[in-house]
Amino acid sequence: MSEVNAVGSATDPMGKCFVSYRRSRLDEVSRIVEAMLDHGVPPWQDLRELSSQPLGPALRAAIGDRDTAGSLMWVSRDIAESATILELEAPLIFSRSRTDPTFVVELWLADNVQYDEANELLRPAGLVESVSTAWHLECARTVPVHQPDGSVLHRINDAEARRIASHLLRRRLREVHRVLPAEEPLRLLLRAHGDTGDAYVPGYPLQINWARHFAHRHAESETWSSRLVPALSQVLAAVRASAPGRGIVAEGPASIASCLALGSTFREVTGVSLSWKQHPAGVIWSLQEPERDSGCVVDPVRDIQIGAVDLAVFVSVTGNVEAAVAATSGLPRFRGIVSIRPENEAQRCELQHPGQATHVARQIARAIREGRAAMPGIKCIHLFFAGPAGLAVLLGQQLNALGPIQTYEQVQPEGGVSQYRRAALLSDPAPPA
Repeated sequence: MSEVNAVGSATDPMGKCFVSYRRSRLDEVSRIVEAMLDHGVPPWQDLRELSSQPLGPALRAAIGDRDTAGSLMWVSRDIAESATILELEAPLIFSRSRTDPTFVVELWLADNVQYDEANELLRPAGLVESVSTAWHLECARTVPVHQPDGSVLHRINDAEARRIASHLLRRRLREVHRVLPAEEPLRLLLRAHGDTGDAYVPGYPLQINWARHFAHRHAESETWSSRLVPALSQVLAAVRASAPGRGIVAEGPASIASCLALGSTFREVTGVSLSWKQHPAGVIWSLQEPERDSGCVVDPVRDIQIGAVDLAVFVSVTGNVEAAVAATSGLPRFRGIVSIRPENEAQRCELQHPGQATHVARQIARAIREGRAAMPGIKCIHLFFAGPAGLAVLLGQQLNALGPIQTYEQVQPEGGVSQYRRAALLSDPAPPA
């Protein structure tokens, strides 16, 4: 079948998940693939991977590849009409799973397919055993879709696609946790920038690909609230459930708001250790690093507008944010301003050592809490940030019990004055399911 099985070499549990489906179900499967990308599970889907090449050899190579960690089989009634699935994909998938127990196969029943129907649908694929008794089958939760001709189709919605992706992530992390050395952290690759693409990179158990949601460094507010921030919560829940005790080392081309959101999800109080690999040096930044003087200072809280209920936080580590804030329209009146900047009127603060990043992050968090305590009645914190991505992650980890925090990304129009645009709204999360 494949070189992988012929030589008995192990499957890489950090590899891709091969998605087997009937093209007539593309609408449903596309929802699942999108959710997989959002939740950190790299998919192999024909429409994404195949160019002008012979189909059979390409599918054989993909299913047999060591970097294919397993398969999601979307079992709908019309696979009975697909020779590609029943004569090629399914036999290869089942054969590999028998000879390579590390190759994870997930069978999901779509279209309200029943267990006994699944047996009949997959029998032409060469299965001797009963699917319903020899395999654990998952049933997709569908909603009725009424057609103009009076018929009713049963299809999944986006919420169900996210549930399926979360299930796949937990299964994936269990396999990684089983084979990874005990003290080794999980590596997380975060792509949250429109210019980066979403190509698969070997070696990362978690590959969160949000690039398609971004135009440069900006994603829409609705996308943040409905897809991206909830996906991070599910990633945290999956790590807790499937890889207990493991920390995470994250890196990647990511916007400031996405780094704040990542840190805010994996807050210190969650007990899941999160570090950031700061490039180009590749140094690990972590709140566990002892503080070292950073050369940044906190100005006294500015009391601006009595009766206002919003607090502004200016983080001016690598550039002064005030001019861009002043040029931004639509901001609320601020009760006060908390400001962090380089000392001695320097233009920027170069963080050369991880301990300096810890120092700045702790400074900012303390200043926010002190400012909020000095001004009772604050309902929302508005965070304007100019600094390294790793510092945003470290700060985000300390933003618990502060109420809603509105993050912003800087817009730099050609030939114009920089302004800020709303990004993720962060809040204290509910306990993960």
